[in-house]
Amino acid sequence: MHRSAETAADLIIRFLYEHAGKQFCTGCLSLRLFGGRDIDLPMRYIEGRGIVRQHGKCSECSHKRLVAAVTADMPNYYRAEDPEK
Repeated sequence: MHRSAETAADLIIRFLYEHAGKQFCTGCLSLRLFGGRDIDLPMRYIEGRGIVRQHGKCSECSHKRLVAAVTADMPNYYRAEDPEK
């Protein structure tokens, strides 16, 4: 796996968990997280990790596009560990 794409995928997944319940198109994710850089490869990696991509309305720009989101039943591997466990 390409290291920078893997790191970018981690950032995207973390962002999606932080904004659970919302869905974002690639363009808006790219602008918010990477200054508009191409994120096609990281988006393929997040699909491989179970992130849902489907056609829908982007929560950021309101355009109907292919959007990415986490679902309520997905385990959140990016959540900080509970210190009391």
